[in-house]
Amino acid sequence: MPYAVLARFEPIPGKGEELIQKSEELTRQAQAAGQRIGLTVTAFGDSTTLQAAVLFDSLAAVEAYPTSATAQALRAREAELRPLMAGRPQQQLFEVIAQPAAGGPAPAYQQTFTLYPQGAKQQEFMQLLMARMQVEAARGTRGAVAVPVSGNIGTVSVLVFFGSLAELEKDRSFRNADAAWQSFATQMAALSAGPPVSEIRRVIVPLPPQ
Repeated sequence: MPYAVLARFEPIPGKGEELIQKSEELTRQAQAAGQRIGLTVTAFGDSTTLQAAVLFDSLAAVEAYPTSATAQALRAREAELRPLMAGRPQQQLFEVIAQPAAGGPAPAYQQTFTLYPQGAKQQEFMQLLMARMQVEAARGTRGAVAVPVSGNIGTVSVLVFFGSLAELEKDRSFRNADAAWQSFATQMAALSAGPPVSEIRRVIVPLPPQ
């Protein structure tokens, strides 16, 4: 399974747009060097949080990355970002257990759900979730599932990608009227330790195709 390293960081007050611009430049530079990396920013909320996601084929690739030419080139330009950032980036490692199908237009938004399965019900929870992800893929939903290897172990992250907020609204309307989805949501709630937490992010630099 592939792995993803997520780095979240915030701008100091008044420097949000400048940090976004420079982060986009560095992200596109890394993509041009062959790195599978993307960049998003909070679309709604009290603060601006950027998130860089870097995908790797294995943990061995994660381990080797800091000494790679791409990493060294990015470090050479990190000094441009430090005066704009409120603290150091917070990094977390995830194992990606389901990816969206290849192809299709680049997403403009992503909605991330953090799920909280009950410890004793985790296996049943994951079986139900992965079965539903297959249903979603069949109806054209672009989504991914990942579990943390570091940080808040025991949670599950589900990402759903949209071409626009109008597309997200259409999806919400469908689910509100779909009996099969309502049944799935009820079953998931019975297996969860708490309600899911949702975040909508604007995609600045999409991840490159697989």
